[in-house]
Amino acid sequence: MRPPEATRGLRAPALLIILSVAILIVAPLGPAIGDDDEELDEDVLAASRSCLGCHEGIEEMHPAYPLGCTDCHGGDASSDDQERSHIQPKRKWPNDESVLKPNHDPAYVKFRNPANLRVVKEACGGCHDEEVDAINKSLHGTTAGHLNDGLFENGVLKKKGSKYAIFGIRDDRPAEERDEFALAKLDSLPGFRSGKPNAIPTHIRDVPRKACMRCHLWGVGRAVRGRLGMDGDYRSEGCAACHVTYADDGLSQSADEAIDKLEPGHPMKHTFTNKIPTETCTRCHYGDASIGLSFRGLAQPVPGMPQSPDAPGLHRKRLNGVYYIDDPAATPADVHHQRGMHCVDCHTRNDTMGDGFLYTRMEDAVETTCQGCHGDWDNYATGVTRKGTKLPHLERGPDGQFFLKSRVTGARHRVKQARDIVRPSSPDYNARAAMAMTGDHGKLECYTCHSGWNPNFFGFHFDRNESFSQLDILSGSRTSGRVTTQEKVFSTFKNFYLGWNSHGRIAPYMVGFSS
Repeated sequence: MRPPEATRGLRAPALLIILSVAILIVAPLGPAIGDDDEELDEDVLAASRSCLGCHEGIEEMHPAYPLGCTDCHGGDASSDDQERSHIQPKRKWPNDESVLKPNHDPAYVKFRNPANLRVVKEACGGCHDEEVDAINKSLHGTTAGHLNDGLFENGVLKKKGSKYAIFGIRDDRPAEERDEFALAKLDSLPGFRSGKPNAIPTHIRDVPRKACMRCHLWGVGRAVRGRLGMDGDYRSEGCAACHVTYADDGLSQSADEAIDKLEPGHPMKHTFTNKIPTETCTRCHYGDASIGLSFRGLAQPVPGMPQSPDAPGLHRKRLNGVYYIDDPAATPADVHHQRGMHCVDCHTRNDTMGDGFLYTRMEDAVETTCQGCHGDWDNYATGVTRKGTKLPHLERGPDGQFFLKSRVTGARHRVKQARDIVRPSSPDYNARAAMAMTGDHGKLECYTCHSGWNPNFFGFHFDRNESFSQLDILSGSRTSGRVTTQEKVFSTFKNFYLGWNSHGRIAPYMVGFSS
């Protein structure tokens, strides 16, 4: 079926349809292209015909609305010659984790991945312009939060509020139309220039440019295609970083026989999904972004700890280069994970994709709160975030009970209400909780008490060795000085620290970057 007459002229592939619904609805997966050709639109087949000669059985990438191969990737679907059918590169493609410039060989970038942020406006913006604008300005797109933390904590920035992003970006709306915590622009993180009186010291600027610029949507990180042994790191970039699922080992499970099933770095299937599992989020959220470990009940091994799947208290699989501590007694998983919930069951579209504003702090961008689902001891859940975004997967039944429907599994989870916990007449009443949930504790975040544990890194520091060179990820060239950031003097999950957060409430603190 073709789209309405008003949109028939739009040839840009609607690759971001799952972003517009943003895990709010679930579209059924379509059949593999070519499995039932008579049901497919003739234009879709025309844009895929010669491609299917080699890629027979490949899954439909865009099940919500089928598109032809060349609609998304470009190329010539009428040619039987592979070289003519495929877009050929005009510039050398790096075989390392270098971050390509925004204008790097657009046609070939689109051929490899139409969801790449460098071409997504052209590829998907015809139907999803708001989503494209938001994801480029989001913290996942700019990584301004990481730059804010590192540069501020090392004295480079005088106040907390980064002015840097991976690539420069602007929000041209007048100040009165922007969120109070949002900026008008972010500048590209510059390289070191000697002789400048106010230049950022080489050793500080080298850290993000050589070690920290992997976890964002402009690149695939260190697990580039074909690189072995990066279990738990394999992912795509751009919109596909979240909406295309990868196995831990990065091996394809596609029905497409043309895909090398022994080469790591391929998605599990050639299809988008809005059922985004926790494992997709943890491709980046581990290490110092350790919520992906804490949520699952994993912890980084303490320095000197044996590394073996047979060692007691360690995870059975090697992920991200280590065997993590997996001890429910010492590092229990978050209660939501224990109940079978996933990250996206709580975090909204705006949390992950952005709301169109340029933030520099995670606490300003993330709008999900515990109260949205659980209420407080005076009120039942509102069903909205702190910024007023409705939570359509949270329902209140006629008997007054709240249920959350998982965006990943579809399971219904009963959501206890804080108000019922403190009411003696409620079946959910808990006398011990009622003693704690009082006005005296009104300034505590819920997770201050309900966190099972908290990781801390004492003596976290970096080392810069002038005797070696290293890849500058943003420039793509090797420059003098090798930096390392994983040499923690001591890490522990036994100490617990509290402090005031930026919203005037007491919350757990993680000791880090204490170099």
